[in-house]
Amino acid sequence: MGMLRLLLAVAVVCFHTGSMAEHFLISADTAVHVFFIISGFYMAMILSEKYGFEVNGLKAFALNRLLRIYPTYYAALAGVILWQLLCHWTSHGHAPPHPLLAMGALLPWWGRVLLVLPNFTLLGIDLPFLFNYAPTTGLAWHANNHLDPGVSWLGLSVLIGPAWSIGSELCFYLLAPFAAKGAGCRAVLLLGASLLVSLVLKRYFQFETYFFWPANFFMFAMGMLAHKWGGRLATRVVHRVRSGWGRWAFVGFAWFWIMGIPATRHALPDAVLLASAMGLIPFMFAVTKSSKWDRFLGDLSYPLYCIHMLLFEVCRTILGRFHGHWNLFSPMVLVTSLAAAVLLYWYVDRIVEHLRIRVVARLGGL
Repeated sequence: MGMLRLLLAVAVVCFHTGSMAEHFLISADTAVHVFFIISGFYMAMILSEKYGFEVNGLKAFALNRLLRIYPTYYAALAGVILWQLLCHWTSHGHAPPHPLLAMGALLPWWGRVLLVLPNFTLLGIDLPFLFNYAPTTGLAWHANNHLDPGVSWLGLSVLIGPAWSIGSELCFYLLAPFAAKGAGCRAVLLLGASLLVSLVLKRYFQFETYFFWPANFFMFAMGMLAHKWGGRLATRVVHRVRSGWGRWAFVGFAWFWIMGIPATRHALPDAVLLASAMGLIPFMFAVTKSSKWDRFLGDLSYPLYCIHMLLFEVCRTILGRFHGHWNLFSPMVLVTSLAAAVLLYWYVDRIVEHLRIRVVARLGGL
């Protein structure tokens, strides 16, 4: 499963850089949705099998999630801020200001706080993506990226653009203990409510729900149901397959099917692809859960997701200043982002992991 997570992050990088590889991979928006399903699967598993639903267990779960998300994000955020300061200093103040500063200049003080604060707390960081702002008309729903002159999309004010999905994950975690408890009835109820919200907003209000977490929770619930309904079955089936090559051949097929290389990308509707991911994920986890290399690759997916937009700006500046070949841009961003992800994993994630294990174990009595 770790390799799948890394490939999904690579698909997002390829989309943002305009790489030709994007045409042979799952689309970036569908990749994010599969991430949500995987997250729901893992959260249902650790709540049911590790932390439980008592007060101390839920405290341990919350602390575990906070320590997993924030240190790497803050490291990437510090890099973005330092890069902006470096650009300002080397250009002697002539570099265009980040959209966060440009938009903040148009807002009253409380508007600036609401624009800046989510970048540091991740709480509500998905909200700016839902709105446009104009000094004359104020806030309006963001329908698309084709804006009239003088209208700004507040999503550009987010320092790490992909962090909107991390903010959505935090909202999902608040509902996870309720949804994961029991045999799956609660998850089904929330799945239905979320799917209904998504369908109604799209059909009757022409509202783009991609950044709206209540309309995306159904994918997180799908992952939870994948664990509850398919986890034990997958374990039994995998144990009966004695051939290690046979197990990994299945995993390879699952990678091919979910990532859409190359035939399924345009042949399957997203709904079918997401349903396929829901069914395949328990079996992929059952095969790969004991592989240290697979886990290492999976651990790189989150830092890669957080850091690649910073390397996007760095590589674009370097190639522009030294008149480099722009056909090198996409591979340059991917390679440098993967290298940065390894550094973040080694010097941030691993250090925090040891702290996380000790603190969470003491709090939860685990």
